[in-house]
Amino acid sequence: MPKVIGEGVIEEKVRGKIYYIRHSLGKDPNTGKYIRSPRRTVYGNKTEARRQLELYRIELEQGFANLEKVTLAEHADKWLERRQKSDTLSPLTVEPQIVSTALRHII
Repeated sequence: MPKVIGEGVIEEKVRGKIYYIRHSLGKDPNTGKYIRSPRRTVYGNKTEARRQLELYRIELEQGFANLEKVTLAEHADKWLERRQKSDTLSPLTVEPQIVSTALRHII
């Protein structure tokens, strides 16, 4: 099972406004290649990017700890709940009826 290694990486995309963050997850034992977490985009200053990088680390570590214990439906419900509570997204982006209907269809 992968685990988060190192401090993570912050890449500046647009000077002082947009950053990419990601973490290293060690090496794949079969291929020997490095595994990296999916890249996330952070809008804000570098301090915000550092804060989001640490939150992302915690999210990855918690996700790996519970990887085998969660069904797709449970994971989708938690994801939807976190997304609706997000203060960085437009209310139209997370409109509950649209998102939950699409999510139910997938499940």
